[in-house]
Parts: sequence; C-alpha cells; structure tokens
Amino acid sequence: MPIIKAEQLRDLAEKLLIAVGASRKDATTIASHSIGANLVGHDSHGIIQIPTYIDRVKRGHIIPDASYEIVKDSPTTTVVDGHWGFGYVVTEMAMRTTIEKARSQNIAAATVFRQSHIGRLADYPLMASEANMIGLITADSTDFAMYLKSSRPAKGFKEVYYPGELEHLRRVHHEANGIDVDQSTWDQLTQLAREYGINDALLKMEN
Repeated sequence: MPIIKAEQLRDLAEKLLIAVGASRKDATTIASHSIGANLVGHDSHGIIQIPTYIDRVKRGHIIPDASYEIVKDSPTTTVVDGHWGFGYVVTEMAMRTTIEKARSQNIAAATVFRQSHIGRLADYPLMASEANMIGLITADSTDFAMYLKSSRPAKGFKEVYYPGELEHLRRVHHEANGIDVDQSTWDQLTQLAREYGINDALLKMEN
C-alpha cells in the first residue's frame, strides 16, 4: 500500500478531473474536499471517489462543465439547480451564500437539486462554524424523511409528521369542509356586518 503526501494526491486528483472536463477552479474545489476527507480519516469519501466521478462523467451522469442556476432567491433562502454538475462546487457555493445571508438576517437556508455526490457532509457545516455560526446539512432527504416517518410517535400522537405536514393536512380538511368558528366570534361578526350594512348571503346562514 503506497503512502502518498496529501499535496501530491490533491495535484493528481486535480489533473484527472481537468482531463475529463472540469475547470481548474472546480477541480481544485473537488480535490480539496476529497483529500480533506482522507486527512481526517474519512477515507470512504476521499481519493477513492475520484475514479467513480470520472466513470460517472464518462457515462453522462455528471456534467463536468455544468453551470449551477439559482432558481429562487430571497433574503433568507436560496434554491439552486445544479444541472448535474459536480456536487462539491454547487454545495460549497450554496453554503457560502447561506452564510452571507445569515450574517444580515440571522438565519438562512438553501436547497440544491440535480447535483452529483457532495462528499463528506461535515465539510459544509464546518464552513458555518468557521464563520461563528451553526450549520446543518442533510442529503438524500427522501430516505431521511421516510426514516423519521417510521419512528415511534411521541405520546399522544398517532404518527410522526414532517415540519408543516400537520398544518397542510388541516388546511386541506378545512378548505374542503369549512372552518369552525366559535359562536361568540360569529355573533360579533354578524353584529358588525349589520352595523356596517354588509348584506352577505353568508350572514343569513343558520348557526
């Protein structure tokens, strides 16, 4: 088993990635993350991945010169289409963008779709940590969501809900069946309507 200096591995990885169509800048980003994984002992996400990436480029699964596209943007959120480019590049950009938004808004989030492997997940929350922030990242979120759904519900609940799921179900129900209005509120509304001369069929319905 050969023992190779990290800088030499980075250089080799860069040259191989450039050879299959990556820009020098993107190749440097990918190689830095990959060899960084080796340096901290996460060899499964290190140089061992480079041959796989090259194979995916050859198969058309990774578009080496793809440009990412910000498809939705707000002061606190970013949605990015990676156009099947190298995941390291677009995810690093998304995290830097999120950090900058959080500087002014105190909190921010981003999501990326249609991208390839992003390597060691810890790299990106660590970027937030270096900026004196707390970062959280998830990948393959469909599987993660299904794992959460299969968890044991807390006492008093029938099932585990995604954030916003219960509210969505309630909205669907109420849009179809109407909203319960307590009698006191309804009496006030009808009284105000009479005072302001509002003659609406709704107000003539039986309580």
